[in-house]
Amino acid sequence: MRFHFATRSAAPKGLTLIELVVVMVIIGILAAIAVPNLIDLRDEANQAKVNATAASLGTAAALYYAETILGGSTPSTSCRTVATRVSPPVTDTNITYVSAGLCRYTEGALSADFAFPNAASN
Repeated sequence: MRFHFATRSAAPKGLTLIELVVVMVIIGILAAIAVPNLIDLRDEANQAKVNATAASLGTAAALYYAETILGGSTPSTSCRTVATRVSPPVTDTNITYVSAGLCRYTEGALSADFAFPNAASN
């Protein structure tokens, strides 16, 4: 009776240089597609943040106006009055008058408008 011992073949271990280059090219193509999309998302998120802050300022302005009128006082006509009435407070230099009843919140190159019932030139 003969015994046959299994012989191990000398199979290569690991990847060849060509296989590694192909994988790196595929990863590079995927990155080239994904990076511009991620940059656009960041810009959209920053604009959404500015819009949300402007909406908060508009709500704070309406609340301020109502509280002041109900309290028997004359409300301020300065758009900047509401800067500290939102959380977190915004810098009042970022708030400017646009036209009657309309103010603008600016952060860097981005801006959004909000209603201010009694707005006048500050």
